[in-house]
Amino acid sequence: MCSFTVTNTNQDLEIGNIFSKRRGPDNTQVKKINGIQFLHNLLHITGTQTLQPFITEDVVCVFNGEIYNFNDFGNYNTDGECIIPLYKEFGLDFAKQLDGEFAICIVDFNRSSLIVINDTFATKPIWMGTNGTEWGIASYESSLSKCGLTQIEKLPGNNAWELDL
Repeated sequence: MCSFTVTNTNQDLEIGNIFSKRRGPDNTQVKKINGIQFLHNLLHITGTQTLQPFITEDVVCVFNGEIYNFNDFGNYNTDGECIIPLYKEFGLDFAKQLDGEFAICIVDFNRSSLIVINDTFATKPIWMGTNGTEWGIASYESSLSKCGLTQIEKLPGNNAWELDL
């Protein structure tokens, strides 16, 4: 499956990508938007090969996993394209609409919010790290430690977190 790192640190994300890159050998994309870095390693499985992050207006999203029922929500080229429209329609409750296995990170710049959601069983790993005012969300613990984050924990399944940026 794919992997991602999202952080407000200024570290070079490629340095911490050594292990997580194996989870997404088809493409690696890094974008910096409003001081936040988004790294995504793609393992193409469903639909058209589509690079992440997904960006719609002031909402940016990366995800790891597979959404089985994405066609129920519209005519999307790939499963992850349904995430931002569902988030905009249902807010934090959007994940209740999803059938699949996933770890999702959304940054909503309009609301100054960081949103992290995973599936019921935490099938896809997701870690959170902090160090003072710096933070990061990633598929691998090592990606966060390479960003200089020290307080790192694996997030439990079946949860949604919303943090103020």
